[in-house]
Amino acid sequence: MINLVALALVLLINAPFSYAKSEESLRLFSKEETKKQYTINRGEESITVTRKLTPCALNRGWLQPMIPAPGITPVGSAEVLKALNDQNSMVIDMRLIEQYEKETIPHSVNIQYGEITSRMDELGCQKSSTQWRCDSAKKIYGFCNGPTCPQSIDGFKALLKAGFPKETLNN
Repeated sequence: MINLVALALVLLINAPFSYAKSEESLRLFSKEETKKQYTINRGEESITVTRKLTPCALNRGWLQPMIPAPGITPVGSAEVLKALNDQNSMVIDMRLIEQYEKETIPHSVNIQYGEITSRMDELGCQKSSTQWRCDSAKKIYGFCNGPTCPQSIDGFKALLKAGFPKETLNN
């Protein structure tokens, strides 16, 4: 299995980045590039990397923002691992149930991005007659299928719209 660092390096080197304002400039790869192989040469050692894309990436292929909305904290794998041992935190796999059942981060909870606002009681919020009260909200660490997947981004935006405190959200 290819080292994820090597794969990330290949994606960064070969991605057509541009600083234009249009969403088109954030296209990570085209349909033709989905089957492309990359070779990394380091002296006598060479590694060939082939992209294995999720259906989500094949459908959209747009690089998603690391910060879905102002105030949401981007985190790395070390923070997610620490969160798995923190009783005041939840690591949420916001993907569809089929994807979660196939593979996930051990001890993460599956709350699909489209259901997240109806399940805020599981995140430490209480429903009043008209709105959610989230005074005791847990720290949420959400994920989906990587940099082109919009599921956790959409889930975070829905949480914010429903009144979830942004300072407890981590992407």
